[in-house]
Amino acid sequence: MRKYPLHIIAIILLLISAAGCNKSGQAHPSVIYTTENALIVDSSCVIFVAPDTTEIARMHAQSSEEDYQTWVDQMTWYPGIARTALHDMGINTMTIHDKKYLVLKLSKKEEFVMNPKKISGDMVLFNKKKKPFVVNSADFDANKGFILKYFDK
Repeated sequence: MRKYPLHIIAIILLLISAAGCNKSGQAHPSVIYTTENALIVDSSCVIFVAPDTTEIARMHAQSSEEDYQTWVDQMTWYPGIARTALHDMGINTMTIHDKKYLVLKLSKKEEFVMNPKKISGDMVLFNKKKKPFVVNSADFDANKGFILKYFDK
């Protein structure tokens, strides 16, 4: 039971350290702005979708301790590996975890609005020249070639 608070702290620190930052840790140039309910993105990057504190608490309440520990490990390990690899490939990343909407702006007239809680993966690939694509960080190695091609690398 003592691991529970430590895992929550680890996830929160991971989210805070990664949210809205590029590979150098500076404020991410892709973010036009955030509102209470939305993160608006204007340039190509990968947006990691992470659970918020309410989801973390719900998962802990609904799962056995072993299942919860496995879930926490997966929520931190796979995105961390993928984020490092993406930075090595020159692809910027950011994290969304506390917004109802992710708005991806292709142009002044065209945008995609997504509900991060309802997508089927934890990585949103966004290239301003293409439609967004969702993948899972656990499958990063299998998708690496596709991701490079998607970002014209």
